Amino acid sequence: MRALVFALLVACGSNDTGGHCTLGNACEDYGEADLPAHAQDCKVLTGTWAKGTCPSSDQVGTCITDKNITRIYYKGGTDAFTKETASASCEHEFHGTWKPR
Repeated sequence: MRALVFALLVACGSNDTGGHCTLGNACEDYGEADLPAHAQDCKVLTGTWAKGTCPSSDQVGTCITDKNITRIYYKGGTDAFTKETASASCEHEFHGTWKPR
C-alpha cells in the first residue's frame, strides 16, 4: 500500500514541498523557503496553514504580489470575491499583477 501511495505522489507531482495559508476566500502559496515563519504568520493572522499548494477549484483569479507570492481568490461563501473586488485587492492592496480565471 505504501508503494502505491508513493507511486501516486511521484506520478502526480507531490506538492508537499511548500505550503499555503487560507484567509477567508483568499489563499497564498509559499515555496520551500521559510515555511516555519510563513506558517507562524498565517496562524497569527488566524488563517489555516496546510502543506501543498492552494486548491484550484472555485477560483476567481490569481495575483502575483509585489513580494512574488501567489495569492488565489475564490468565489462562494460569506467572504466571496468577484473578479472586480479580487482585481482591486490584488492591484491596490498587494501592488500585484492580476490574472482572471
